[in-house]
Amino acid sequence: MWHRIVKKGNFMQRECYCAAVYLRLSREDARGNVLGSNSIGSQRDLIDSFVRKQDDIEIYDDYIEK
Repeated sequence: MWHRIVKKGNFMQRECYCAAVYLRLSREDARGNVLGSNSIGSQRDLIDSFVRKQDDIEIYDDYIEK
């Protein structure tokens, strides 16, 4: 992963953002299996795809609404 390097005073420092992923349940998820849910999987895939294209974002953790 590439990171942007910025000058901070006399030092060069990489700039990276840590992001938490929040996955929201659909109404159908509330009635069924949350971890095997298609909507949760789709949300995770979409976010992962976006973050992989960013050179200054890393996923710290993910949270699933319960």
